[in-house]
Amino acid sequence: MRTISFTTLLALFLVFTSCSNSSTSAKNFCDTACGTDSLRFKGDHKLNPVVVIGLNACKGDTVLWTHDLAGSKLLSLRDDLGQDVYLNKSAIDCFFKDTSYAWLQFNDCKTGRGYLLKLPFSKSEERRKITAAFTKFDPKFSIDPELIAYTDRGSVFVENLQSGKKAVLAFDKQYQIDFNKLHEMVDSVHITRDRIFVQMIREGNKKPYEKKVSL
Repeated sequence: MRTISFTTLLALFLVFTSCSNSSTSAKNFCDTACGTDSLRFKGDHKLNPVVVIGLNACKGDTVLWTHDLAGSKLLSLRDDLGQDVYLNKSAIDCFFKDTSYAWLQFNDCKTGRGYLLKLPFSKSEERRKITAAFTKFDPKFSIDPELIAYTDRGSVFVENLQSGKKAVLAFDKQYQIDFNKLHEMVDSVHITRDRIFVQMIREGNKKPYEKKVSL
């Protein structure tokens, strides 16, 4: 009967372990496969406001936004966000407020981290960047489509995209959230125009926070 050497067994074990680890790490927030060169969003205003995201190997590369009477603006996503983001059309959306601005909302398919970018078409309004967003694409979150939500680790901020109205829910302590591993501390989120509910995780236990609002 043929015997298998210790070296061969060790090699087989390492191969098996490597395959197991790769299959675990391959589980992403969304599919990183991409079949187009860009993601394009268009508003319904007569001046044709558009936001176009260029992709490079499925990673967000550049963002361009403009309309018929505005100069084109260009942003490097990698430089602006400080890390690569893998994008898929299943976890990205864009809201247009006539020709005033666009709100781009998306998640990184690798980490699940949520982002919000406010892209003004006029030169007088400043661009906003939020790298700690709660988005409607997360299966553990339920957020009214007209609302956006984000946190600074001590509070949750909610804004109405149509009216601009805002509301805040304060925690009773700061949570040291790693936004690339959001669900280690944020269990679930449910936000409507009249209620903010967030369930955090503190020392292994769930801690709910709730507030009535008018948005």
